[in-house]
Amino acid sequence: MPSAEGVSVEAIDEQLIHWRQRDVVLSTALPFVHLADYTKPLTDQSRDAAENDRDGSEPLGVVFTDVPGFVVLSQTCDVVRSCRDRPFVELAVVEPLAPAI
Repeated sequence: MPSAEGVSVEAIDEQLIHWRQRDVVLSTALPFVHLADYTKPLTDQSRDAAENDRDGSEPLGVVFTDVPGFVVLSQTCDVVRSCRDRPFVELAVVEPLAPAI
């Protein structure tokens, strides 16, 4: 059965069967989208977006960021289920940290 994007559920499931919790994807820049709370911005990009809301009329906004990678947080049993039953998985952004001195 084709999905809205023309890729079949079966083709997506075939790829997901190989994924596991804690799998990491690294790249030079991966697009990441998140909903930011402008009243409590947690990232540099969220702070920039909040500052550009001059009149403060928008408490939330969509922020686009390039990140070096992500890690799969969802349990493996949920990731490998059919995307028809589990259309979303939990991911976390991988952030480089400065070495502790």
